[in-house]
Amino acid sequence: MVGYPFVIKSIIKFQDITRPYCIIHLLAFLDENVDNILCSSNVDDSCLIAVALRQLLVWCLEILSKCVQMILSDSKMQTDVFHMLLEKACCLINHLKNNRFCLALIYIAGFESSVSLESQKDSFLENSPTQTFRKSLAKLPVFDDFVMMEHLTDECIAAISHLTSQLTAEQKSFALDALKFDLSMKNFNMKPKQIIDLSHHNLNISINVRLSTEAILTPMNDINLVIEEILLLEQMQGISRPQLYCELIRSCFLGIIDIASRPDELKWAAFTYLKLPNVLNKIFQLSPADDRMAQLEESFDHLLLCVPLLDLADTKYNCECLHFLLHELCNKYSLLSDAQCRRIMTKRQNESLKSRQQELPSTNQTPNLILRAEPTVTSILKTLDADYSKNQDSLLGVLVQMMSGKSFELILSAAAATGKLQSFAVKLIKFNEFSKQTPGETSKGAQTRSLLFDISFLMLCHITQLYGAEIVVSSQESSSSYFVQWVVHCLPEDGKYKSLDLVSPAEMNKVDVLLAQLNPGGELKTNLTRWSDVCHNAPFAIQEVLLAWECGALDEDTVKVVMDNAKATMCCLPVVISAWLCSNVNICNLKCRQKALLMLQHLITPLGTETNFPYYTERSNLMQVVLGKIVHELLPPELIPRQNPSAFLLPPKAVTREILIKTFEQISNSGCIDIDNLHKMDYLLNIGGPQWFCEHLVRDVLRHDRPEDLHKGIGLLYSLFQMDVENITLCLLHHTLPNLLQSTGVSIHLLTDPRSSSLAKLGVMCLTVLHTMRQKPYDATTVQRGRKRTITDVQLEDSEDGIDDDRPNKLDIGDSVHLGSDGFGLGDIFAYAGSDEDFDCTVQCESKDLLSRTLVNLFRLFYGILADKLISPRTNFVISFILETLNSGNATARFIFQFMPTNMVCLLVKVLNEDFNIDRLIQLCDLGTSVGRKTASRVVCQNARCQALSTATSLPAFLQNCK
Repeated sequence: MVGYPFVIKSIIKFQDITRPYCIIHLLAFLDENVDNILCSSNVDDSCLIAVALRQLLVWCLEILSKCVQMILSDSKMQTDVFHMLLEKACCLINHLKNNRFCLALIYIAGFESSVSLESQKDSFLENSPTQTFRKSLAKLPVFDDFVMMEHLTDECIAAISHLTSQLTAEQKSFALDALKFDLSMKNFNMKPKQIIDLSHHNLNISINVRLSTEAILTPMNDINLVIEEILLLEQMQGISRPQLYCELIRSCFLGIIDIASRPDELKWAAFTYLKLPNVLNKIFQLSPADDRMAQLEESFDHLLLCVPLLDLADTKYNCECLHFLLHELCNKYSLLSDAQCRRIMTKRQNESLKSRQQELPSTNQTPNLILRAEPTVTSILKTLDADYSKNQDSLLGVLVQMMSGKSFELILSAAAATGKLQSFAVKLIKFNEFSKQTPGETSKGAQTRSLLFDISFLMLCHITQLYGAEIVVSSQESSSSYFVQWVVHCLPEDGKYKSLDLVSPAEMNKVDVLLAQLNPGGELKTNLTRWSDVCHNAPFAIQEVLLAWECGALDEDTVKVVMDNAKATMCCLPVVISAWLCSNVNICNLKCRQKALLMLQHLITPLGTETNFPYYTERSNLMQVVLGKIVHELLPPELIPRQNPSAFLLPPKAVTREILIKTFEQISNSGCIDIDNLHKMDYLLNIGGPQWFCEHLVRDVLRHDRPEDLHKGIGLLYSLFQMDVENITLCLLHHTLPNLLQSTGVSIHLLTDPRSSSLAKLGVMCLTVLHTMRQKPYDATTVQRGRKRTITDVQLEDSEDGIDDDRPNKLDIGDSVHLGSDGFGLGDIFAYAGSDEDFDCTVQCESKDLLSRTLVNLFRLFYGILADKLISPRTNFVISFILETLNSGNATARFIFQFMPTNMVCLLVKVLNEDFNIDRLIQLCDLGTSVGRKTASRVVCQNARCQALSTATSLPAFLQNCK
């Protein structure tokens, strides 16, 4: 007739310690009925019982404290009664502590009472059981329920400890044991756990692929982002710190071996000897101080077991590659002592199996070259800060020296690895802007200015092609410069050509002047020439030549002379002309296309005659590299003089899906990725898009049956997805998972275990890294994404950052097919899901955040699957996804679960009670909100009733137990 909350609240009102027998019987009554505390699933009843149990625990502690004070006092009353009272209070506290159901409700009520406790601080202090406790509480900066109870418990423990003669050793031990428990219930908090296990493989394929992507495709990534992703891999795969160090170093040595004497060799070398030591240093600082040096030394002991690997690296580069790395770790970062380095190198030399051979001078070895390039970059940056107007000749000498041999590539690689490349590019843009025109110049000054403009333009083009347009576009300092505007409107990116409509109109009088200079007998003038205007009007001049050739007004020989004149003096002109021709080829008719391709072919062909303009050979070599990347998809490889050997093109009549799957299987079978397969994957992602890339690779991995193969495939997929983690994760959650969950017939076997749990692991891992990337405040001047971004990506992000909440979003997907669209459900599955009110999540989803919208719709689908009466592989996937989210840690779990419908937790208890114990149910709810606390108390009570029902021998016994 009377509920437990009201009974408990009535009992705890009795505070008269001078009537111990009354309190003893009340404690005995409560102790007998603690295990019978059950309530209905009504939300209000659940919250009331939680608060009542919390108050009961506080009352017991207060009684215990007062009882100790009475025992210590000179009271004439019999101490045996208070000994009995002390024992009964400890028994009840111990009973509450050992009852998981009661403990969970007490934990939930702690959050509830902490909300209002601060306002009641003064009155609570007045009624505190002891003066010492009152003083300690008054000093607390944060006053909440957990802190209050912790201090109250400590007060009781301290008081009981002083009862040396009044209590027997057994009584004292029993009382202290009852009070020694975690009142904050830290075991209810989510801790990151291992998600996949790759320990049975010789090489960690996830780390190998991730570092390869970082070193070759995205060397400009912020180092803090790299470290964060590495630590996430360590957590999700349960890797020890020495093993992590060893895998990082071993993957780098595999990379420099694979890429030796190839175009990207310097990128891997810069990552290994410049960026990796910095990464190790930052991870080293996060390790416990007592054993972190021993952990790093242990990792090198593991690495020394790979004798063939180290021998091959030494043979490829004809030097002790390990020595250069140890030198950086020891001398620059002090991560190892000199004695440790000597011991490692001595052991390495004793175990080496390579033949002794004459080594090259140290100055010619790639590791040494890249290490020497780092201070050179710093020196060049200081030189470029000089006054442009006063030091043109000396600055020109610096730029020309940089262009000789491998110097420019060395400097770029070192600058990218140390995070200084954008600063270098911005300074070159300032050079380029200054060199556009200077009034009142001499002939020599005009020539110097022309060379500065030409060289800086070519260098900037090369940097943009290698490291992405974002490196120049994202800088506000140079956003209005001519070069940045030309990159935005004209320069092709990854085979994507710009629209000719974006180009500003031509100035016809300047076009006519330029045509006269390019025609046979003409000469390109440098005095008082504004080179930005020449570059802008050069494509229009070539357009006139192309039209005249198409109409028969010019013959091919004349056109060749025009092309020769265009590239005879300024090497930037063939670049801007080629960019326009490539865009024009994609829209013109067949006849015009053939002539435009012939013009492109002639532009990339080296000039046959000598030219008197200074430094032409150096500039021409760099020009051909830039042109080769612009036209590589339009002209056959044999016609491109400086074709990149690492570039991948689809063979004729090739099926892209078959190439994708074949490349993926090659990587998986070999256990690591080589440079060719890395470029293939990047190329296939570019042409197929993230949705196509994700869909086919996920389905290929799900063909496996063994958990070991699935974990390896998931680890490989996770690292490959980092090439474009944001877009691929959205496609995985928005398309791939819903398509699999809605599949019927034969395809449903892709969701059977262990495939279902592996797919859930992949989704949670991608969400974890994406959420971490969004939360960390990385440097705004560096690349923050998982891949090189295009102009469109940068502009879309900038527009989203400044978008008004009241303005419609350009990326609104409301009219497209998504998880909540008609015809995108599981038949009648949503008929069981209730009204739309059941789908309310704990946050309002902003329309411009595609990830939030995707997660809301995905949980709507999950709710519909759980509401279905049929338990199927789909149900198993939903359960696996939720369990893996709990393993990802508190931050990621709280982010994901905020989109969960409020009634979904109760539905989980009804559907699969065995998979969700009390700890997991509490972790699903956000106890920081009122709705979360109500849901948590409700499902805990619901779970207790389900457990009682499953263990009851009969229904009448269960009903009697409930009474």
